[in-house]
Amino acid sequence: MLQLPDLPLSGNALRWLQRWQTEIDALPDYAARVTEAQRAWKSKNRSANKTFVAVKKTLTEMQGRLRRCAYCEDSCATEIEHVRPKSLYPEHVFDWNNFLYACGGCNGGKLNSFRVYVTGTLSWADIQRTKKAPVLPPLVGDSVLIDPRHENPLDFLRLDLYSFQFDPLADAGTREYERAEYTINTLSLWREPLRDTRENAACGFLDKLQGYIKAKAANDPPHEIDNRRIQILRSPHQTVWREMQRQYRSSPKLTASFVAAPEALTW
Repeated sequence: MLQLPDLPLSGNALRWLQRWQTEIDALPDYAARVTEAQRAWKSKNRSANKTFVAVKKTLTEMQGRLRRCAYCEDSCATEIEHVRPKSLYPEHVFDWNNFLYACGGCNGGKLNSFRVYVTGTLSWADIQRTKKAPVLPPLVGDSVLIDPRHENPLDFLRLDLYSFQFDPLADAGTREYERAEYTINTLSLWREPLRDTRENAACGFLDKLQGYIKAKAANDPPHEIDNRRIQILRSPHQTVWREMQRQYRSSPKLTASFVAAPEALTW
């Protein structure tokens, strides 16, 4: 999971999102805003709606034109995910900064629940609403879930290049550790198929990097050498590549490859 680039949404699409959000925010009470947020989202989020055509186009560009889940980077994702669930936070239903692509495997554990560090306290609380519960505003607080729209997940997570599973980067007992552990478990980033595809991606990245090194040594035309760099940057599971850069001293093969092409450490 990587931080997504902050690409601007087209002005016209952004204006429509803001207009729809303003209409919801103007409703007199929270329960009414929740009801209208869900109705309006279902009504507006259609393939023929030009605003959402622009939204999906920009989200795809943010994913490096791969249109993959922003959490696991593995599954193809076409549905827009709300980082803060719309059933709990109607004030963010049309908030462009609350959107990203997610797959069912990652979103399945999250759905309409959310965990926050409650403002004014040192504790966290799970925010969720059962079917027959009263519709009341949630506790106010900062997100425990790592948000790739606004944070660098690799400041919290480390992908082990032997097990190909994520671990918290910080020490146990810290808030950073709690956030990493919650994110890994909530999104099920430990799913076994993900481990296999990450390992395959690592092999592919190493092969491509060695191909780049050979092309450079053979004095291939510059555009052909650069195409090999582009192939790396357009391959799925970019987190694996970033961890190979970050941990390049962890294995002799990686070390030798990056020593031969030190410029690849900055790609």
